[in-house]
Amino acid sequence: MYETEFSSVHEHKSRKWDKPITFGLLIISDSRWQAISRGEQVKNDKTSEVVEKLITKNNQFIFRHFGYLPDDASLIKQKIKELIQEEHIDVIITSGGTGISKRDVTVESIRPLFEKELTGFTVAFQYLSFLQVGSASILSRATAGIANDKIIFVLPGSPNAVSMALDKLILPEIVHILTQVRGKS
Repeated sequence: MYETEFSSVHEHKSRKWDKPITFGLLIISDSRWQAISRGEQVKNDKTSEVVEKLITKNNQFIFRHFGYLPDDASLIKQKIKELIQEEHIDVIITSGGTGISKRDVTVESIRPLFEKELTGFTVAFQYLSFLQVGSASILSRATAGIANDKIIFVLPGSPNAVSMALDKLILPEIVHILTQVRGKS
């Protein structure tokens, strides 16, 4: 029984996507947003660097940076609504606002837009985070879901957490997820 299940998963994971997969990144950060609103450039954006590096090392993936937003529920929800309507976007990654402070509203802003939530992502992310940072992992509320055939990953603001999520969870499974969501399995 187990061999059959493993073979099925392996078969799904070995499938190729028929076109490049476009990933977009939206960073949610009051401090970065304030710098931009003052006309300053955002310096040392390690998260964007990490995401671009991991995504573009695979020729099948395309990276787009959507910019920065403050920790404002209505702005976050509006931007995600716009992005899920864009035809040429497959995967949306947000970084920031997943903690437990009063300003952390990313999860509450995006979760109602999910048609389906990928609860297994949350469990796997929490486990891997625990291995890296120990008990502090319980402070993150990272999640993922599907809206309008787009996959949305809501990640912490830490470049290390984003790198781990991409390297260990998102990139190894994205073709499999897209084939399931878009009915090409």
